[in-house]
Amino acid sequence: MSNALNSAIECMAQTLQLVAGSAVTYYRGTSSVSVTAVVGSTDISIVNEYGVQIDTEIRDYLIASDDLILDAVSVEPEEDDEIKETRGDYIYTYSVCNIGTEGCFRPSDSNSNTYRVHTKLINTEAVS
Repeated sequence: MSNALNSAIECMAQTLQLVAGSAVTYYRGTSSVSVTAVVGSTDISIVNEYGVQIDTEIRDYLIASDDLILDAVSVEPEEDDEIKETRGDYIYTYSVCNIGTEGCFRPSDSNSNTYRVHTKLINTEAVS
């Protein structure tokens, strides 16, 4: 891919983050970092132990890979990390989760400048 195209893709991702981004906090154990993430979704189909297909949608967070720094180290998302997002009067906690063979994230562009992090809601609490 040409440098001009890569630059255009990176510029578009930064603009999307500025226009549609939400402030969230990314946690791994006791380490955390505040980042701006764009909310997305992924449709998935799961067949349960009874052979019933369940179609659902999970919440994704698009996070710039350069922003995901914990304890001064650049990291990739891992299963069971958490993302907390305040919307209105509530704090929503999402757990980073694997989706089949895809894992818990995938690059959102060809240069891995942005991670698409897959999550599931695990807790909702009122802002105190």
